[in-house]
Amino acid sequence: MYSCNVVQVRRLPCCFEIQVYLYNFTIYILSQKYTQMNALRLGLFLVISFVWHSASVAQTIFSEDFENATIPGVPAGWTETHSGAGDGFVSNIGAIYWNANPVPRHTKFGLVDESNHRGNTMVTLTSSAFSVAGVSVAWLNYDDFYFGGLIYSNTEKAYIQLAFDGTSTWVTVDTITTFSRSSWGSRSLDISSSVSGHSTAKMRLNYKNNSCLQATGLAIDNIIIYQPCTTDLALKSLQPQAGDPANDYYITGTGAKFSGTVVNKGASTITSFTIHHSTGSGTISSNTYFTSISPGGSFDFTDSLLYTVSAGLNYVSAWVSVAGDGDHANDTLKTTIMGVPSLPHKRPFFEEGTGTWCGYCVKGIIYFDSLWKLYPHDVSVVQVHHNDPMQWNNPSSISYDEMTQKYIWAYPTYLLDRNYLGGSTSALQDFTLFRTSFGFAEMQLEVDKTDSNFLKPTVKITPAINLSGDYRIEIIVTEDQAHGNVSGWEQENYYGIGGSATGDMAGCGYNFNDSQAIIPASSMYYNFVGRYTQPYLLKYDQNGVAGSLPAAMVAGTTYTATGINTVSPFGMLWNWRQLRFIALIIDNNPQNYSYGYVLNSVSTVQNMQSLGFPLTHSELPRIRIAPNPAIDKVRFTFGLTEAGAGQLSLHDVMGRLVYRGAAVQLSAGEQQFECSTADLPGGVYYVTVSLKDGVISDRFIVVK
Repeated sequence: MYSCNVVQVRRLPCCFEIQVYLYNFTIYILSQKYTQMNALRLGLFLVISFVWHSASVAQTIFSEDFENATIPGVPAGWTETHSGAGDGFVSNIGAIYWNANPVPRHTKFGLVDESNHRGNTMVTLTSSAFSVAGVSVAWLNYDDFYFGGLIYSNTEKAYIQLAFDGTSTWVTVDTITTFSRSSWGSRSLDISSSVSGHSTAKMRLNYKNNSCLQATGLAIDNIIIYQPCTTDLALKSLQPQAGDPANDYYITGTGAKFSGTVVNKGASTITSFTIHHSTGSGTISSNTYFTSISPGGSFDFTDSLLYTVSAGLNYVSAWVSVAGDGDHANDTLKTTIMGVPSLPHKRPFFEEGTGTWCGYCVKGIIYFDSLWKLYPHDVSVVQVHHNDPMQWNNPSSISYDEMTQKYIWAYPTYLLDRNYLGGSTSALQDFTLFRTSFGFAEMQLEVDKTDSNFLKPTVKITPAINLSGDYRIEIIVTEDQAHGNVSGWEQENYYGIGGSATGDMAGCGYNFNDSQAIIPASSMYYNFVGRYTQPYLLKYDQNGVAGSLPAAMVAGTTYTATGINTVSPFGMLWNWRQLRFIALIIDNNPQNYSYGYVLNSVSTVQNMQSLGFPLTHSELPRIRIAPNPAIDKVRFTFGLTEAGAGQLSLHDVMGRLVYRGAAVQLSAGEQQFECSTADLPGGVYYVTVSLKDGVISDRFIVVK
């Protein structure tokens, strides 16, 4: 038994409310038969009330949320024009896959999709006229998902413009600048100086691709121009987000924290506010924050109190309160948290675009090899080659390369769980974030050699929750140590001698910093090369093998996937002894937040050369953790088939080191480490044991 001591690492629109007041007071006058003098006094009160109330609540001048648009048409009253190769502005909903990333789920939104077009496109969407008469103070608010860049240069631009009093002179009130790969942005700005002094206005959304290159596009929603209240604090976002596998699944009985963003939509600075949470049975918590939020500004909060998660769906409402808030319609958001009995072993899935012609792609070689060597049991990786001898093509189908090009807009970048696009240098950081996602099911993968010509993969899954609908399995085969001597196998290298790129590119058997600008083919061996996929006929909208999993699956029950074909690599120009297999679970339910995403993966850790059959993912030992959740101590147990050195480390959910023990010599047999968690805050943690043959890792939860 080994022990370790862990230390802590320290409301309604203004005009409607006025109508209610007038209606109520009119009824009161008639019923009480007030005298004329009393009526005049009351009239004076109404005037005073009208003046005070119009300064206290927001008044909408113009708005468009695209909810009444018929997909793909533009909203009524708007006019769309475009030139060049693009399709123009449309209305849409759900995940639209650009070169750069899928558009995150949203309500209906306006969309310019330039992902399949090249060249000198200009798109406009122009509203009908609206009144701005007498408006001296006005703010613009909108949500957007926008990259503002092309594959090779930043010539993609987008603007919000206004034209006043029937003229055709367009004034740019905002240049859209949000750059995000994973979430919508929100923008608030004061446009009073543009609007003041005019009687009517039109709005124009203007998108330009001033290049012959392929661009991404613009997604925009919830556009509003308004006169702000004196005081108005809106609850803009709330986490955990309902249905998001990354953050709304918790082990039953553990504590969940709420976080989110508030936005000051009023005209005055806010210095304090309170966030409240409740379920149907009453208030969970109230937390007051003291901070200065200027008009148009925002503040990200994280509550200090924990909500104890019950089994199944937990329905939670949150709302913000501040003294004098003049608009309560934007105060409240609702979410759900799923209480589950266990957290499956989550393995993020990386697909990287690469090519021997790409001088920057040696960076992908370094980082992917490093990621695999650190976490062979916790990650699945594929390098998808483009325009070189390792590109996998099939004349009767869309190739693996062509499919990933739909998402990957530059090399070397990767698609993570077919959900998020990242650059090679952030692979370890993104892996740390995605491994905390809910994995939905434990996965087992076995590969048998059925005869001299075929390999048979068998996939078994055990869901952690009941699953109903269309979930599918996809099979991918990769090759290690791919090698050739003909033209195209040589690797360009911008990090080498005389190269223009900088960075430490030493590791995984190579030192690209000391290499030439072009490394000869005789010196290059490539790993994780994508060789085969099933479904074989890949399409952009095809997610896994149809019918491979039952339509209804019960938590805790093990299911064997059907319809998985044997693979015949022996007639191919592949070294079958260097092949690895990967299995994916994919959500193919369009109504789900995670539609099209890889929910979990499993990979054969060693290649075919290293093992007999069957070949499984479990060559290294698994860590047994008890108790989990832990309160004041936790015990880690695993077995070793032979003696060797070992070192235990603990990290928090953000990847920060909490504890690292000394390297110790371990004998063959069962090993136990016991750690105190008394000083650790509640939350998710990872235990990692470094052994001579690799690294084993798993997660556990500390509750307080």
